Amino acid sequence: MQINDVEERDFWAGELNPKFWKNGKLLPDVRSRLLSIALDFYNSLGVEYPVTDIWLMGSNANFNWSDVSDLDVHLFLDIPLEDQENVMRWINDERFLWNMHHDVSLKGHKVEMYVQVSGTSTFSAGIYSLVSDEWVVKPKKAIPHFDLQEVTIKVDQLISDITLLEEELESSKYGLPAKEVGDRAKFLRNHIMNMRKDSLLHGGEFAVGNLVYKVLRREGWMDRLYNVIYKAYDKTWSSNE
Repeated sequence: MQINDVEERDFWAGELNPKFWKNGKLLPDVRSRLLSIALDFYNSLGVEYPVTDIWLMGSNANFNWSDVSDLDVHLFLDIPLEDQENVMRWINDERFLWNMHHDVSLKGHKVEMYVQVSGTSTFSAGIYSLVSDEWVVKPKKAIPHFDLQEVTIKVDQLISDITLLEEELESSKYGLPAKEVGDRAKFLRNHIMNMRKDSLLHGGEFAVGNLVYKVLRREGWMDRLYNVIYKAYDKTWSSNE
């Protein structure tokens, strides 16, 4: 077993995170700071599309938070349909770089920025508007049911896959070129993300695929997978000649 103490309590705190909430309301200083961070990020993009709302979502807007849960802040922008594809591709690149290069945290929880087009569907059991200071979707207390054994099996298999990719990149044990290792790492990353997306769509936050992703992220395995992708790229294009 390579998962550290994966039990039901890891995904079910039974109350909103008291660092951020009191009597079902976001603490004023937390709301103010998150709004400031979000608007500073928005200004850094240099776009003229108006912000229609800013939401706090994910585990820290629900009862399934843990000590390593992020503060997921979603900006909604009013982008015309004809601009959405190109603009969102560029914005997502900027968002990725912001999240990668900035280690902004509140009370020990990392702030992650996301951007969506206004009106797009969003799946989350808890959604809080930082703009209007009220719930958009209020989370409900319910006893979660999930297959711990299936989560464990899938996590262990994916950890094994990531470990093999790391070993191959360092030692060329099976003679794979760096580009091939990188392509396999990208395939595995896409598999994990699609598994999570499908789970959220059809089973909610306690579906197996989403829990598998949460464990891999919490234990640092997603970071290690991304490192394989980056290192494989560098090795592919490097030369001693």
